[in-house]
Amino acid sequence: MLEGYTASRHPYRETAAEVYRLTHPEKPSLYLKVCRSPGFRLRHEYDVLKWIGVRLPSPKPLLYSYSEGVEYMVISEVPGTPAYQVQPEEREDAVRVLAFTLRCVHELDADACPYTNTVMDRVAALRHTLSREDLGRLDELLEHHPDEELAFTHGDYCLPNVITLVPRLSGVIDWDHAGLADPYVDLASCIWSLKYNYGERDSKDRWIPLFLEVYGLDALDDEKLGFYTGLMALE
Repeated sequence: MLEGYTASRHPYRETAAEVYRLTHPEKPSLYLKVCRSPGFRLRHEYDVLKWIGVRLPSPKPLLYSYSEGVEYMVISEVPGTPAYQVQPEEREDAVRVLAFTLRCVHELDADACPYTNTVMDRVAALRHTLSREDLGRLDELLEHHPDEELAFTHGDYCLPNVITLVPRLSGVIDWDHAGLADPYVDLASCIWSLKYNYGERDSKDRWIPLFLEVYGLDALDDEKLGFYTGLMALE
């Protein structure tokens, strides 16, 4: 499959996997992910991408392999610009894409979804990694655990994972935390990412209200938002 391709390490390193862009003089570019961390994260993503199919713009899963403790996955390229890298004059269109796409994610028919990413799923994974001090913070947070309304979620819905061909969506990448969870998993992640990438003041004054309007949410549940933002901070 990869004969004739040249690999170059992708500069975006905020992931458990090594990511390589594969280029060929005559064929479309591909991506190779290599993961040496426990947990079968690439198997998770590969299964989710197969389950999504053509229902949402996303990479096409081409190959998954596991050998001697290392996972490998090959996917198609999603062309375009990550939402955090668009030009300032394109940000309004990007926010509209972010909001409309997330609504489509959450409205996807979740029957036979292969994974869950509930609070207890995340807590079980966290307890093996946190310090004693952070475990105390986690227990305090769980005292105010809100009820969950399960839907299909991306699990890490931040601006780098939404690829745009402004003013349109090109595709959503990095589905290794996807599964059934409360939509506030994604809302908290996206709102945090808007503040981080587009500026806190502009986001509060302009981008978050626009995002919520296009998504179709009249008002945020501050309790839920605070809970999921706090849980995300411990991960």
